Amino acid sequence: MYQTLIWQHFQETERPDQSLDLLDCSDDLNRLLSAAVVNRHFCRKLLLAPLDAVAAGYNGYQFVLTDFELSVLASIHASSMADFARLLIQRLKHAAQASADCQVRHPTPVRVTQAHVRSE
Repeated sequence: MYQTLIWQHFQETERPDQSLDLLDCSDDLNRLLSAAVVNRHFCRKLLLAPLDAVAAGYNGYQFVLTDFELSVLASIHASSMADFARLLIQRLKHAAQASADCQVRHPTPVRVTQAHVRSE
């Protein structure tokens, strides 16, 4: 269920070391990025308020991301999708390298709601 779409999508623009090839992310994180690429309004929402964008979903689809993925998304402040993706890759890669714990690579997914976003 895990893929490496982030790496595949950005390998033409960046030349990171090959260890990024092993970086896994959830299917819904890939769906989130895909939605931002194809929809300008959703992209703007993701750039301005990532957790609100996740909670709102896209076109009737509700994203289910891990707590780890949500914390990484919440920490990103970018003005373009290129910057957003670069920071996302850097932070996921850094966390994967910093932890030998399997919880980083295969954490439990959670569904984010507006209530979660407002409580933070």
